[in-house]
Amino acid sequence: GTYQGKVGAWSCEQHNCGDHQWAVLVDAKSGATDVCYHNAAQTAGNSRWFLANGREETRPGDCSVV
Repeated sequence: GTYQGKVGAWSCEQHNCGDHQWAVLVDAKSGATDVCYHNAAQTAGNSRWFLANGREETRPGDCSVV
């Protein structure tokens, strides 16, 4: 799928999909890649984003953007 103009892939842990999931978003033009990781036991209703620009962010919600 795509999200904000980026090609994306999403997956999750079998039988624990809502609580443990991840997504990878790639800008097809530049190759810049953002990665989302959601582990409800560690971050409750938030997810951790590792961005192509080297920053790390905590955002509300899970990784199901794609």
